[in-house]
Amino acid sequence: MKEGSAFLFEMMNLYDDALLQYDELDASFFQTLLEQGAPWFQKFGGTDPSDDSDDIFNLKKKPYRELITQNRISIFDFRIYLFSRQCQILLKLFRPVEICQRAKKFITDLARSLHEYQVQLIPFFCESWVYSACMNVVSQCEELVVVSKQTSATMALYESSKAELLHYARMQLDILGSVSGLYTASANASIHSIEKIDRMSMKEITNPDLKRAVSSVQIFDDLYLKVTNRAVKSFEASNRHRSMWLLKGDIALLHFTRFQYAAAAEMWETMCFKYSANGWNSIDAMILEKLAVCQKNLNQTTKYIQSLLFLISNSELFSRGQVESWVDELSVAIPHMEDRIDTDTKPIFQTMVIDLINKLGDDDGLVVEVDINSFMPKEFCVEEITLLLDGGDQNEMLFQSSNVVLKNGSNNIRMICDRTSAPGSYTAKSIHFSIGKLSLHCDLFNEAEKPKVLWIHEIANSISVTLGAPDFLSAEKTNHTISFKIYTQKNSIRDASLTVTPMGSLKFLEVDFVDFVIYSIDVNGKKVSENHQPLETLDGNLIIPACDENSCIEFSLDFEPFQETNMYSVDQR
Repeated sequence: MKEGSAFLFEMMNLYDDALLQYDELDASFFQTLLEQGAPWFQKFGGTDPSDDSDDIFNLKKKPYRELITQNRISIFDFRIYLFSRQCQILLKLFRPVEICQRAKKFITDLARSLHEYQVQLIPFFCESWVYSACMNVVSQCEELVVVSKQTSATMALYESSKAELLHYARMQLDILGSVSGLYTASANASIHSIEKIDRMSMKEITNPDLKRAVSSVQIFDDLYLKVTNRAVKSFEASNRHRSMWLLKGDIALLHFTRFQYAAAAEMWETMCFKYSANGWNSIDAMILEKLAVCQKNLNQTTKYIQSLLFLISNSELFSRGQVESWVDELSVAIPHMEDRIDTDTKPIFQTMVIDLINKLGDDDGLVVEVDINSFMPKEFCVEEITLLLDGGDQNEMLFQSSNVVLKNGSNNIRMICDRTSAPGSYTAKSIHFSIGKLSLHCDLFNEAEKPKVLWIHEIANSISVTLGAPDFLSAEKTNHTISFKIYTQKNSIRDASLTVTPMGSLKFLEVDFVDFVIYSIDVNGKKVSENHQPLETLDGNLIIPACDENSCIEFSLDFEPFQETNMYSVDQR
């Protein structure tokens, strides 16, 4: 009676009322099936020729009405008939989104029943039917969209629902590819845990596309890529980017399995770090693991090293043996780098500055003690480690240590600075690890909760600069003069410059030449072997002449005072 009412409403163009009748009929079927079973159905069905691939919209392929009135229809045919009638009404209502959404639920539900009755069906009936049904629905809806006007919001929903159907159809290819041995790498196929069988067992399926696909690797790949690319475009059109990247990963995996490394790398490189940005490091790690293989085979050394660094930095996601092999690969690849790489040390190395040692023995060099925690599972040699201390006013100090072998865990390293230092407080600013053209850096100042501050005391044997009034004053000079003395102590000067900047309202008179007096100082502090040298200035800097240990360089600069009290700043370089 309900279908009679549905026909009547449909003839009167009351399509929503007609659809309601079929919906109620469908609901009553499931309710009766749940409470009483289905005693009036003689069989489940699905055993007629081409049942696995027939167009589910084609109601002329079987005498459905006659089978229903004679009470000879199967469960399989009855459910397809109800769904097809619902879709025909929805087509008249121009509702492609609802058709796709209903189709996804209907196909998924009936697929469960097909798996329950698979013993009486031909091998892979369910996979063939699901694939055929999904593609039938997509084909019908695409034709409807072409001839109907839909809003942009509706089109976005339609593309999303269509993409889900295409993805569901593609998943059947994963299963068929796995059991036939044509494609065993798919993650979707592994879920089903189906054993590999002879391709001849698939000869009974009737879908022509599937029959051709399982006959050769090339035809299978063509169909697989065609369906997947259609789903990718629809997911992209509906702004479902995560689903889009998931399917792009499937495409890349197929290329990777076929040793088409260039195509796989091109696809995976567009996906790198899309997931880790949302905290899904494990997905990016799986992508980078295979991308690294592609880059290695393509001799893309720089990109390969970047991938290895990411994998090593996420070592908790892999076995220790895997990570150790990547460390070995990194050591082998670095000498062949074409371009420089400058990246963060975290979380490969973690550095903490411990303390400063002002003097060791008779050496004027300063020593900083640092603790470097290496997260690499085995020893790794670093060509040079450089620590930068910032003393303000452009006063910086570099501490270095060469050919350092870092073991897994804590490493206590002493780093030396040979440069003469100015006393004062210095803040640990940054540390760099250099291995060939690879540079790993860490910002110790901005990343630390409390930056490490070190105090450098004045060292007796360091170069020192003093300034004051001249030793001898001339009554003939009208300009004010400041006398500068540079004591080399136990240091020799090969090349140096000096910049003198007034810290107040002073003005030094511009000169092209400065008269330097260089003399040696004996053990008693007396002058010996005095030498006069007039040297030119360069861009405001005083070019200091070369001299030996235990020497003094003396010169004077004239200035015009604007205030009675002023401070002076001397910058040694």
